[in-house]
Amino acid sequence: KNLAVVDLGGGEDLDSTEALPADLLLAAFGSKAFVVWDPRRTWDDFLFELHAGAHLTMDGVQSWTCDGAQDVISSLGGVQALIPLFRSLIAISASTDMSMGAGKDVPLPVLSHLFELLAAFIQDHSENARELLRCGGVDIVEQLLVATKKVTGSRPRNTSLFVALSLSASLADQLVNSLLLLRSACSHYVGLETKVFSRLLFNLNLWLGGLPSTCGAALHLRFLPVLAALTQMNPEKVRDCVGAREIVQILKETNTLQKGTADGNNRFEMGVLSDDASKEKLLDAERKHVNETLFGMIFEVLSSGTAPSELGPF
Repeated sequence: KNLAVVDLGGGEDLDSTEALPADLLLAAFGSKAFVVWDPRRTWDDFLFELHAGAHLTMDGVQSWTCDGAQDVISSLGGVQALIPLFRSLIAISASTDMSMGAGKDVPLPVLSHLFELLAAFIQDHSENARELLRCGGVDIVEQLLVATKKVTGSRPRNTSLFVALSLSASLADQLVNSLLLLRSACSHYVGLETKVFSRLLFNLNLWLGGLPSTCGAALHLRFLPVLAALTQMNPEKVRDCVGAREIVQILKETNTLQKGTADGNNRFEMGVLSDDASKEKLLDAERKHVNETLFGMIFEVLSSGTAPSELGPF
């Protein structure tokens, strides 16, 4: 190729040692391959590299094809390269007050953003979905969350991940929506969709079980209606992926939770729920609502046809 350094200001070719540093002399260009950082920085036969200050002309200038992030990530180790983000950011959000600042005591929705990011990479992309299933990425994320939950009770109020989720209806809403989005994104790959459904979205013990006494009711108020609707729509899937035992376990645990006040409106019946309203523990009326909902879910699962092992003592 015929290469030349061009002074775009004066319009004259520069080949003098007085005008250019040594690494920009014409002789230095002969043995090098040049790549423009942004392929759109071309005009006719000109190549513009603003960072290095090198502007040159050559024959046959054209832009290469720009691939999307879904494809490019394969050159960085595959979609499993996203898993360390969960490890680091979940750990940070579990040990610090992830608030927006500026005087606003509003925790950042770190976890929901991570699920949305994962969904973006596997949406309609079979290779990324296959790799995420192959490397056990969903199981790793679940175990990270379980490990985080174990230290939740030792953290001050508002400064741990699960406590923050249980105190904020907006955070719980975003979490539920991000999990539904993740499930929808991998619907084209049945194995991964089943794994996401059973280990993340419909993991009752993870989201509703073993919560410390400092937790509010937001997770119950936002997760339970969605899970009940999923059970009603497809009880066979819940039976095969989750089973009735886990629902019974949560039913038992709900009745051992520290009781809230007896008075107040049933927040399950509220269309809009503020963060302040979701901070209180389950009221007596709400505990009854939870029990009735869980019994209904158990009935739906058992009515769909259950193995004898599921009918034994719980």
